[in-house]
Amino acid sequence: MLGIKPNTSVLSGHPAITANQATAVAGRALAQAERADSLRTQEAAKTAYTGLALKTAPPRYVVEKVLDPGKNSSGGALASVVQPSRIVITAGRAFPRTVIAVWTPQGSTTQQVAVLDSPDVRSPFRVSARADMLPGVGLPATAPNTRGASMLPADVEGLAATPTRAVADFAKLLQTGTSASTKFAPSKVVSDVRSKAAAQAKGVKAVAVFNQSHVPEKEGVRVFRTADGGAIVVAAIDRLDRFTVRKGAGVINPPAAYRALGGGMKKITKSATVQTVQMVVLSVPPQGKGPVRLIGFTEDPVAVTGS
Repeated sequence: MLGIKPNTSVLSGHPAITANQATAVAGRALAQAERADSLRTQEAAKTAYTGLALKTAPPRYVVEKVLDPGKNSSGGALASVVQPSRIVITAGRAFPRTVIAVWTPQGSTTQQVAVLDSPDVRSPFRVSARADMLPGVGLPATAPNTRGASMLPADVEGLAATPTRAVADFAKLLQTGTSASTKFAPSKVVSDVRSKAAAQAKGVKAVAVFNQSHVPEKEGVRVFRTADGGAIVVAAIDRLDRFTVRKGAGVINPPAAYRALGGGMKKITKSATVQTVQMVVLSVPPQGKGPVRLIGFTEDPVAVTGS
């Protein structure tokens, strides 16, 4: 009679969880990641990781078992208590839901940024991307967790470059030393990657031709609005190292990590390709407010093919 109806609307622009809840779920998700990294099995990785993080974890375990066979793999991280140093909650109540955590893995002195996702109400948060923070830097300020940081499309404008363009230009910077259009702050990571590529080319020049390319992955670009109107961009770049042996010049003896990923490949007589996933975290300011900065970076070889 009074025309009263139930209120079924939700505050879609506000976070679905509180800061305390986000800290708790991040702690559980990161502890599960540490457990998987301790067990070093594909089954354990599937319980802790998804997306790009799941793509890189099992190959990393293969390499670790060869390079560090004595490491405890009994699940010693089962009782690990993880306390993130910072939590960023994203705005909105729809699924998938995302939380960003900054933390220091057990036994490490390097902080790491991790993106945690929950695809639906029945699924726990799992790590979908992670990268080591560079020394002396941190994530830019974001909106208060009571409001949440907006998630943005990869082609959003109004920034120093669209996220898609910034990642593509950073890939070109790694490969050639120059950027197509985006201005980047100087980074030791870039000079180190290029120096190592030059060393690889020099190391095999007597028997083979070496070529390195950097190709942005189309999937998995994540963009989060910062308090100053800029953005945090998390993305992956595929680094492809190609070795082509000159006929009659000899063979290449691959290092232990490459042999492990190549299924026991003992020598390269014709050609080989090594795929390495580079996780990058960029701080992209608003247009006209300075250069793009690299704030997080991790490389993981994931595949070796050849003969």
